[in-house]
Amino acid sequence: MSGLNCKDLRAFANLLAEKESSSSDDDLPNPGIAKLGPGDIQVTKKLTKSRIRGNAKGGEQRGGGDGRLPTHPEDIWDVNDVDVVSVADDVVTDPRDRPEVDITYKQRVGSEDLFLQMNQRTPLTSSCEVMVVTVTMKGETKTSVDCNLTEVDLDIRSPLYRLHLPFPHPVNPDTATAEWLPNTSQLVVTLQLVREMDLVNF
Repeated sequence: MSGLNCKDLRAFANLLAEKESSSSDDDLPNPGIAKLGPGDIQVTKKLTKSRIRGNAKGGEQRGGGDGRLPTHPEDIWDVNDVDVVSVADDVVTDPRDRPEVDITYKQRVGSEDLFLQMNQRTPLTSSCEVMVVTVTMKGETKTSVDCNLTEVDLDIRSPLYRLHLPFPHPVNPDTATAEWLPNTSQLVVTLQLVREMDLVNF
């Protein structure tokens, strides 16, 4: 350090010193950068006169003859790509009572699970393969209950009760069983769960 004088040390200190700035300045947005949002992801299409005229005529057909709904070119997603979820609209307005529902889960446990603990099972519902839905309908008989089952929901109708139960997981309706218990007026539906990772987990 023999070649440095006072003037050189000050210049070196100024070079290493940070500019005075508060930490609150870092929180402010940079005015030079444009703020992007979800609407900026799409590719914008210019409307031509033929497109505008086509949309005006297509309003009578509700999107053309292919059954697709009309869309706006600036929408983030296409309305026709949204999955339709089965919803029973009449459940809300139906005057019949909703029966008491109890959902339990079961595991198929073998000797390799009990003694050797070869499978990686846990007490959680993620390790269960079977869902049992017990519906209590007091005052009903077996012949008056109508039960419809799909992969995503259970629909039960009777003169006194009405139930629409969407499932938390998809089920296999082909392997499902239903049993009527006349002593307690209960319908017991046993369902095989079908989840994405079941082949890996079990």
